[in-house]
Amino acid sequence: MDGRPVLVSTQDEDATADLVIAELNRRRVPVVRFDPGRDFPVSAALTARLGPAGWCGTFTNGGHTADLGNVRALYHRRPSAYTAKADSQDSNFAARESRRGLGGVLASLPGCLYLSHPQAIARAEYKPAQLATARVAGFTVPATVITNDLVEARNFTAAQPTIYKPLHAAAYSVEGEPAFDLRYGAFDFALTADGAWWFLECNPNGQWAWLEAAAGLPLTAAIADLLENGETLHA
Repeated sequence: MDGRPVLVSTQDEDATADLVIAELNRRRVPVVRFDPGRDFPVSAALTARLGPAGWCGTFTNGGHTADLGNVRALYHRRPSAYTAKADSQDSNFAARESRRGLGGVLASLPGCLYLSHPQAIARAEYKPAQLATARVAGFTVPATVITNDLVEARNFTAAQPTIYKPLHAAAYSVEGEPAFDLRYGAFDFALTADGAWWFLECNPNGQWAWLEAAAGLPLTAAIADLLENGETLHA
């Protein structure tokens, strides 16, 4: 039996992660769940040493321990941000060092599959880059303006019906090549009355638990396949 663990980095309340963890437990795949912004360095413990093959040592949370040199996969879902535990210079320093220390180690584990890599997710969270890449990939993209000029904004909104979208999220490929190095993305499209599909955005960590039953798709099993085996067996 393969005893390598899967690390799941997410907030306490995450129904999507709950489904995947339950499926991994059913398959007897060890799981270490943690929320870095809440658990580290208060309750979670890290000891990492740099060896010839990369990081080795242990990461422990909630009574579960992972061998850093033997992590099967990291499911980077929706972790809380590292925050200071008190309003002081020392506490702010500790929060910054926690992010760089734990975050840096977890982003460079030897032989680990990332769903998705934290750095890839960070790159994908720039909406202007996302829209430009979507256009190159052949998607139909709505008229868009990004401005801090009030006159330009008013002129744009006066010319057509307009919605506001936050400047983050993304994930897709251009001519078969991954554009942002992400293994998962939840796409949002608008379908017009004449049947045209308009690309809006792709959230690299979008929710899908609500969609599984409605669409009859084995999404939990597919995600668990990837985390367990490095490939998706369900389609």
